[in-house]
Amino acid sequence: MTGKVSRDEKRKLLEESRIMLLLGSTSVLFFVCVTPMVLLSILITPNLLMSFSFQVFRSVANSLEVTNYSISFYIYCLFSKEFRGTFLGLFSKTQAQRALLPPRMQQRDSTPQTVGGSTPLL
Repeated sequence: MTGKVSRDEKRKLLEESRIMLLLGSTSVLFFVCVTPMVLLSILITPNLLMSFSFQVFRSVANSLEVTNYSISFYIYCLFSKEFRGTFLGLFSKTQAQRALLPPRMQQRDSTPQTVGGSTPLL
């Protein structure tokens, strides 16, 4: 073996590392942001509901849980070209129509089809 890596192998390795970063970062983010809510669910008692510090903890846990979902979206946009392309395609009429069509329909001509001379089917 010469030790040289082909262009395809480099691209595959780069794609695999991006996927690992995507999965690793979303997993760590999920664990960090959801753990306080799990603790909250385990520790809740009627006596704690009257405690101010418990209410602060509950508020922080709720905020972290919501933050997890919103930050995950940005992580996916950062690491995935396909996710970005699909998301941006939602704002372009032709791209959005293609994204919603099954793959076998995407190969066809984009001219509208008619049924028996009626209005075009989109």
